[in-house]
Amino acid sequence: MGSKKRVCYYYHPDVGNFHYGPRHPMKPQRLAALHSLVVNYGLDKEMLVLTPPRASAIEIERYHSKDYVDFLQNISPRTAEQYEHMFMQFNIGEDCPVFDGIFEFCTLYTGASLSGNC
Repeated sequence: MGSKKRVCYYYHPDVGNFHYGPRHPMKPQRLAALHSLVVNYGLDKEMLVLTPPRASAIEIERYHSKDYVDFLQNISPRTAEQYEHMFMQFNIGEDCPVFDGIFEFCTLYTGASLSGNC
């Protein structure tokens, strides 16, 4: 028999606080619901549960241009019109919408990705 593999589960409590919009299929609040199921079924006892750190802008710039990171830091539904000329360049649209807290959300999932080895 082989050895039991180690399973890591990364979860940040803030990840469910974002909303992509009513027509977008991604609902980050579903991640909060999933975490509740993990805990209530005791699955958290069967794996290493880790809270990832937020990635910094500098860490994100290792993989994306400074222009893109600056864009994410400044864009919001309230400022979208002034950045509309950059939407095509940064693939903003129905599948990748502008939403409140977009940069903060990016720091959460990038932090988890960068921490992704256990």
